Amino acid sequence: MKKTREIKLRIVLEHLEEGRTIAELSKQYGIDMSNVKCYINLFLKHGPSIFTDPEKQQSYSREMKLSAIKRHLVGGESMRSIAADIGLKDPGSLRDWVHKYRVHGEELYYVNSISPKKSSVFPGRYY
Repeated sequence: MKKTREIKLRIVLEHLEEGRTIAELSKQYGIDMSNVKCYINLFLKHGPSIFTDPEKQQSYSREMKLSAIKRHLVGGESMRSIAADIGLKDPGSLRDWVHKYRVHGEELYYVNSISPKKSSVFPGRYY
């Protein structure tokens, strides 16, 4: 079940302000401990606005995606760490980028400068 921004913020504040353990919060809210840690890391790196600003579809530049992918593949950083660092609320997005990079290579992220082309890999997006 997807957790709302309000619940994510409440979980983080219960941990930081009330001293509740990650294990307690995981059990109470029915969330994997790694997700609770992810919420806390997002909050610590980006502040409460990561959960309080209105949700909008975020788009990421080609350079940012490739940088994140290479930090994981070449630098060996964990996907969760990179996702928190760049403000991805769902580390699964980075996992998808890495998978698509492995399948299609870097050319997947090249931009057609003459006219936009609809992507078959990212439906609904134009490059």
